[in-house]
Amino acid sequence: MNAQTYILTFEAFEANQFTQEVYAIWQAFIDQLREITQLDPSSTQKLADTQHFLTERYVFLRQSEKEKRVHFSIELIADHGFQKYKISYFNYQWSSSNTHHKQLKTILNKYWLPYAYSVQETLSLVAQNLNENTVWILDHIINNIEEVSPEILQLFETALQDGDEELQIMAALIIETNEEYWQAFQVIIRLLTQRIEDRKDPPKVIESFKQTVRVLQESKNDEYKSLDINQLFPKIAKEFIRAKLINESDQVSFNEIIQLFGAPNNVYAWYSERSLETSRKDVIRYLKVYEQWQAHIEPYYRYGHIYDSKYNRESCYHPLGCYVIISQFLWHYYKLDTAEAHLIRSAQMAEQLVRDDGKKVIPFQKLNTIEFTDHYAGQYYHNPSLYALNYFYLGELYNSQKQHKKATDAYQKFLVFEPDFIAPRLVLQDGFYDLSRQIPDSRQAKERIGR
Repeated sequence: MNAQTYILTFEAFEANQFTQEVYAIWQAFIDQLREITQLDPSSTQKLADTQHFLTERYVFLRQSEKEKRVHFSIELIADHGFQKYKISYFNYQWSSSNTHHKQLKTILNKYWLPYAYSVQETLSLVAQNLNENTVWILDHIINNIEEVSPEILQLFETALQDGDEELQIMAALIIETNEEYWQAFQVIIRLLTQRIEDRKDPPKVIESFKQTVRVLQESKNDEYKSLDINQLFPKIAKEFIRAKLINESDQVSFNEIIQLFGAPNNVYAWYSERSLETSRKDVIRYLKVYEQWQAHIEPYYRYGHIYDSKYNRESCYHPLGCYVIISQFLWHYYKLDTAEAHLIRSAQMAEQLVRDDGKKVIPFQKLNTIEFTDHYAGQYYHNPSLYALNYFYLGELYNSQKQHKKATDAYQKFLVFEPDFIAPRLVLQDGFYDLSRQIPDSRQAKERIGR
């Protein structure tokens, strides 16, 4: 709570002076703050005119290194827009967790809430007097609640569609300054995006809308960029529940996608033996859940840290990287014909997807850059940068279905990425899940298409 506003319920109001009743209550509070803070605040008073409200302002300031820093202001304002008196508080210290700040919050609420309108009543007052000044009350309300309510969103929508350009710009700016609530503002983002695309508004309004959308999107990016699969899918599930795409009761089933993407990491090891502990039956079930929501999930793949192939291990937690890897395992380990669509799609996304900064989410890596040793499972089977392998596996899949033309096309696509890679021989230890064959390479691909 860096800022707070209380609209007072007193009926008597004069724009050019404070009533005796209000001013007495105000002065009693200032005396109380003097006693609590042991400070002598500076004060200023501005008279009312056509552009300004009658305002009395006190600033409490202590900057001594030996004592905790205190810096806040409090104002009594005769708001002729509302025809009400209001109290406006602002704390200049960024942290809202310091002790004195929490104490002030408690003191403010205890003293002024009995004289003030409730949040719901304040929203009604704003709705009745919505303009470029009163809309800022929404900023203070948002700073002191846990969730942005539908009533607040409705007021923002009304302001953004008002004929007053300044009101639209102010509303967009307030939304921008509350970027941490980007999830609640999704409906606003869609509204602003549509207005930007329509290009019917004046240039300065469109620019303010663009800035707001950009800031909200960046806030979303920052929140998602460090998430791995174990964090991402529960978060997506909550977003889907909020958007009413799924019910809360479906969340457990939805989160089984984590089990699908984690299957290649669920390795049973016994000396040189390697096998996966996730059964074929379970993988098929998890895959059906993923396919049901695939179109909604894919936009999230551009988030996350860029996959760094230097840190290979027998696991991968990057969301898109996990998709590339499980698509390969669907064929070379589980032998599922349904792997086809996922081998194609995951390779396509790995090849094309870039972040907002222009960097590829999954940088490409050639097979001949891998150091093949007795322990290379993480470097080979769990490295999504080797997405060229998807096309080799597609060739195998199509051959098994006797679709030889498609198989040839797939092998040729693999050779575009890997024209001359020859796999080391007799390196069949630790990393292999299938000892019946050698690592896919360019020589095998050429042999299978008769070259």
